[in-house]
Amino acid sequence: MIDKTTPRWNKAILLSASHFMSGVPAGMTGMELIDTLLDEETPLPEDMLLWESLDADRLDLVEHISSLAEDFYNFPL
Repeated sequence: MIDKTTPRWNKAILLSASHFMSGVPAGMTGMELIDTLLDEETPLPEDMLLWESLDADRLDLVEHISSLAEDFYNFPL
């Protein structure tokens, strides 16, 4: 079970996001990133940049980021 309140989960989310995004606002936590992507009513911040070749909507992107983050989180240290 993943404790999504730990610093390790936050790091996993941010590391995962870097595989799908070319820019994440400085100081943004992993959960803030996920919440921002899930809020489709609000435009993304200017410094939150998605790879142009990525053909996914925000919900798909959250699923990709979360899935890869789980792999990073569960990777034995």
